[in-house]
Amino acid sequence: MSDDGVGIHVLRELQKGNLAEDILLLEVGTSPLNYLEEISQSEKVIIIDAMRGGATAGSIYRLTEDNIKFNSNNTRDFHGYTLLNVVELARELTDLPINLIIYGVEPKSLDLGEKLSPDIKKSIPTLINLIIKEAREL
Repeated sequence: MSDDGVGIHVLRELQKGNLAEDILLLEVGTSPLNYLEEISQSEKVIIIDAMRGGATAGSIYRLTEDNIKFNSNNTRDFHGYTLLNVVELARELTDLPINLIIYGVEPKSLDLGEKLSPDIKKSIPTLINLIIKEAREL
């Protein structure tokens, strides 16, 4: 859905070799439970997605554990696992990941389609640089 696909666009750019070989890039989409094994073996997880926060389109947000609200009281089933639920489950199994960071980009459009709006496209190089810097600190 247009700008909601910002994470996939960033992931594809990162796959071009901007990160160390030992960094695993996953496109989890709407099936995060399928990646429980990979997540439960990772010390640090960085999530990239569109995020409404009220700023101008293309604004980048960085959330850490201090800003993320986990809701452990949610009933989980195979159809309702969010990525945060999978991180919680991974931690129950292996105590990993230790660190969780979410990079969000304020969307302009969530209409049907694969094209990003110009404001979002302009923010991608900055976001990629932030993620590369974050990954180097591993």
